[in-house]
Order: sequence, then structure tokens, then C-alpha cells
Amino acid sequence: QDIIMNTIKYQDEVEKRAFSLGWKFLNPMRVMVVDIDDFKLEYKMVSTEEASNLEILREKIFNNVIEIVRKYFRESYYSTFSDSIAFILSFPENSTISFDALTERCAMEVGESSQFKYRHTVTQGIGTVTDSVMELHRSYTEAIKSVKTGLIINRKSSINFYDRLGVFRILFNVENENEILEFLRMELGKLTESDEKYNTQYIETLEVLDNHNWNLKRSCEYMFIHYNTMKYRVRKIEELLGKDLNSNEVRSNLNLALKIRKIVSYRIVKN
Repeated sequence: QDIIMNTIKYQDEVEKRAFSLGWKFLNPMRVMVVDIDDFKLEYKMVSTEEASNLEILREKIFNNVIEIVRKYFRESYYSTFSDSIAFILSFPENSTISFDALTERCAMEVGESSQFKYRHTVTQGIGTVTDSVMELHRSYTEAIKSVKTGLIINRKSSINFYDRLGVFRILFNVENENEILEFLRMELGKLTESDEKYNTQYIETLEVLDNHNWNLKRSCEYMFIHYNTMKYRVRKIEELLGKDLNSNEVRSNLNLALKIRKIVSYRIVKN
């Protein structure tokens, strides 16, 4: 835990402690975090007796995850937290597939096994690869951000590689929140106001259109609405925004605004 939390500042100290424990940090490494979905929320809502049973269940899930991870990564080290477990994965020299492919196979089995055996889903975050033990804190931070992004995008039960997060990597690191909120207000404010006042579902419609590459037919099929209803909503959205939804620049800005909206909503819920 000291390594991934960056509480040890000097490499020689890390190497001494690792040697005393028989740990080796010779091959490429990365951090993977496995987070039990909704565990903290569930824990807060149960009685003392039920909480004790949840703690036992958590240990069973953790032990199962550890067993699976060590099947793929014999040299792996872990630290447990209240509802998650973080692994330092060391790439096996004899592996016939890439580090990414091996990690993904491992993560898929972890997710499927947790759900099948214990009826609990997990969200997994995977940091980038490093050759330096002193960089494992960065990989851990990336893994945590990947878990958060997975919860924003998929709600639960997902595998999220940090280097595949795209624009979410940037959005999580933007410090000027006022500027982000202003951009969000300018792009989506009128639609949000209409939805709140008249239940027009314009934001949901926009999200579906964006997710279906702006294909009206596929979008209305997904929403179980008539094609003419979709055309009407698109026209009203254009009128409210004063923008042409056929413009690539407009679509790009709306796509970004929808992503920002998810992050802002997530932060509000967490706080």
C-alpha cells in the first residue's frame, strides 16, 4: 500500500523493503483496481448483523479475485480497502500474449466470476504500464480514475483501461470547474431547462442520437418512439439551441458537453 499511495519517497527504501518480503519488480508493471459496485451504499443501509454478513461476503469476493489474478499473474501484490482491492501486476516473461491482452482476460474472468458466484458486479480500472516501481503511484491514480469513469459511463460492471478513456482523461484533470460549468450551460442549458419544466426529454434524445452516430432511424427504434416524433424533437432542439445539428462542429461540442454533464452529475452524487 505504501508503494501505490506514494508514501515511500526513495527507491532504495522501496527496494530494501521489497527484498525483505521476497518481492521482485523486474518486469513491466501496472496497477489494477477492482471495486465492488454499490458496496458502500449497501453497507450504510443494512443492520449491524447484515453489515457483518456483508463484510464476510466482501472477504469472499476479495479472496476469489486474488485467486483469479494470481492464476494470470503469479507475481502480483495487493492491498485491500473498504470496498476495493488494488493489485500490482507484473508481466510474466513467458507470456505468449501482450500485457494488455493478458490483463483484459484476467479482468473479464474477475468480473464474470464475481457476478456468477456472489451476485455482485465489480468495476475495474487499469493503469498504464511502467518499468519503475516509483511510477506505480501514477498507475494507481490512473486506475482509480478509470474506475470512476467506468461508473460514470456504464454505471457498474465494466473494465476500463486508462489509456482508452479518450477525452475523459482530460476532463477529469481540468481544474477550472467554473469554466466547465459555463461551457455546459451554454451548450445544454436551454435543453435542461425545458426538460425540467416540461419533461421534454431533449437531453436524453440528444444522448441517444450521439450514441447512435446521429442516425435518426436507429435512435427512434432505441427509444421506442415514432420517426416523426424524433424529427420533431430534433427540430425543437435546433430551435432552442439556435444551431444546426448536421454541423460536425456542433455535434463535437454537444458530444463533449454530454460527457462533461456525466462527470458533473457523478460528482454531485458522490458529494
